[in-house]
Amino acid sequence: MLKSRCGIYCDTAACKEAFGFDCAGCTNIESAPWGDCEIKICCEGKGHEHCGLCAAFPCETLKKYANDPEHGDNGARIEQCREWCKQKQEA
Repeated sequence: MLKSRCGIYCDTAACKEAFGFDCAGCTNIESAPWGDCEIKICCEGKGHEHCGLCAAFPCETLKKYANDPEHGDNGARIEQCREWCKQKQEA
């Protein structure tokens, strides 16, 4: 089951440390504890399960989040979305 729209692993220790709390993932909550997430809003607005299914993938917004100096993951979430797409095609 996917927990995020952007490909971030919400249940890893690194994510918990970075954000300071245990998150159920944006697919399981109405709004993020830190406020509106433009990726969540965009992805759900387009009816996508995750960003990898969007025609604009990877968009500038997702790249900005993935490469954020403080909370980014050097593009790992983008690669995760690609992997989810690959898995869906193989199923």
